[in-house]
Amino acid sequence: MMKKLMIIGLMWMIILGVMAAAECAPKPEGIIAWWHYENVLQGKDIIGGYSISKPNGAEYVLGKVGYGINFDGVNQYCPVNPNTNLNGIYTIEGWIKPADLNGFRTIVSKYDINGKATEKSWYLQTINGDLKAGVQSEKGGFVIQSSGSPIKKDIWQHVAMVYNYKAKLIKLYVNGAEIQAIINGGGDNTYGVLKESTTPVLIGAWYSDSNVVGGYWKGII
Repeated sequence: MMKKLMIIGLMWMIILGVMAAAECAPKPEGIIAWWHYENVLQGKDIIGGYSISKPNGAEYVLGKVGYGINFDGVNQYCPVNPNTNLNGIYTIEGWIKPADLNGFRTIVSKYDINGKATEKSWYLQTINGDLKAGVQSEKGGFVIQSSGSPIKKDIWQHVAMVYNYKAKLIKLYVNGAEIQAIINGGGDNTYGVLKESTTPVLIGAWYSDSNVVGGYWKGII
């Protein structure tokens, strides 16, 4: 099965500075969405046709590479249209620059924390400086969370979540290195193809209840 890849907030993948277009990283195999905010392509996925809208009042600012969106942490987020579902082998990654690490701050999600199982799929967020991800498969749900607060305020960090149900693994990465994390859930029997959630993909937030958005990101993605 082909691995699916979702890259948020950037035109280039894992590049440490602004580079000419000719020096872009090659398109990874199996990529389904890749968002960046450059010029006329602001908010448009350059791979699969999944567009996003700039949040009300949010600003485009200089990012790690090119531009990013600066979220206020109060009520700003980007819904993805049309809705998309990942399978059981995927990677989600992007550059973040947090302005606040207190509590839950969502990077990207397709998840309703208080919803039914059919409304949950996956999320990637920070919680008090730790990186956290959640997955709802057809066999159950579990979360993985780092320890030692590897996410730092006001600096750029590349974060990633990798999930592979066949290999029975879920991992978190910061700046290209796997970080120590604790998995809480149903064990090996929980790994499976992801639920095809009816909840929309949100950048910068998640659903905390049906039709109620929360966990807003504060900083740049």
